[in-house]
Amino acid sequence: MNDQKRGFLYYITALNWPRQIISLGLIGAWLLVLIGVPPQLPVQPASWLTFIALLITPGYFLADIIAWRLDLDWLEQLALALSLGIAILAVPGTVVLLRHLTITELTIGWTIMIDLIVIAWLLHSVWVRLPNQLFSPAAIARRAQRKPWAMDEIIMLLLLAGVFIAILPTLNLSKIDGDAYAVGSFAADALAGLPLNATEPIFGTRPGTWRTDDF
Repeated sequence: MNDQKRGFLYYITALNWPRQIISLGLIGAWLLVLIGVPPQLPVQPASWLTFIALLITPGYFLADIIAWRLDLDWLEQLALALSLGIAILAVPGTVVLLRHLTITELTIGWTIMIDLIVIAWLLHSVWVRLPNQLFSPAAIARRAQRKPWAMDEIIMLLLLAGVFIAILPTLNLSKIDGDAYAVGSFAADALAGLPLNATEPIFGTRPGTWRTDDF
């Protein structure tokens, strides 16, 4: 009985359930965006859901594929997720801008890229990660020997979370500046179905021209 119980706990530890829960949550966020849930939500929940699905989800899974032997904890992997997510979306984004395609092609490109990353992660998990986690005593021993967060790390995380919560009302204020105006002009062209990057969105000039009479 003790051997059976030890074996059960061995496999529970090997599967690393907290990380699997985060992975399932990110896949769920992406599926909600795919079926069109964000437009049905208030602005803030829709924005956060879309941000997590488009940027965090592909970056998190790509980081899991690339750096899985480093055995990063969930916060370290989330730190990599944003930068990798931007890099993933930049590939179809660059193609669309250079080819002057529309937001429809951009959306299709992003969808294909994220789907490929999720599928690659699932295949990698089944054929590479899972056998290593279940049948490699060294991998489980490394995970079991991982030191818990130090007190200063916990305090730093709480301070960062507190600062973000404190400035959140300011971030939610309705405001406009030059950058926001330029982004809004570009977004208006995209939502109108116009070719992206074919003209400068504010003055209507083609790329490479300079309108001195507007200054």
